[in-house]
Amino acid sequence: MGERIDVHPSPLLRFTRPVQITPAAWDAAVEWTEADAERQGPERTADRLGGLLFSVSWAIAAQGRGATLAVDHYCTPRDGHARDYQRMVVMASMAPSGAVVIHLPDEQIEVDQATTLAVAVQKTAVA
Repeated sequence: MGERIDVHPSPLLRFTRPVQITPAAWDAAVEWTEADAERQGPERTADRLGGLLFSVSWAIAAQGRGATLAVDHYCTPRDGHARDYQRMVVMASMAPSGAVVIHLPDEQIEVDQATTLAVAVQKTAVA
């Protein structure tokens, strides 16, 4: 099953389920160290986390059918030289525990096929 990082999204993102991120996804899409800032420019880990959670919540609300969704997310890669956002794909899966798990496409996690991701984000009607 593997280690996961629990996150607590802002209520503005309307997650109705707990959210967890695998360490590999955290490292690729969220973490930003002082060394990264020196090489590639200033960013904040909190802002990167907020951007990732926004991308995931938007994807679930827009296409939340199935237990796993591919999510397009744009962020600065931690490659030592990039300064512009680039597209990366993360996966959002519903775990048997009911948590939304954000992971990389090559990571295998246990998925609850009986629960769709649509129930993970409260949809808001626009009048």
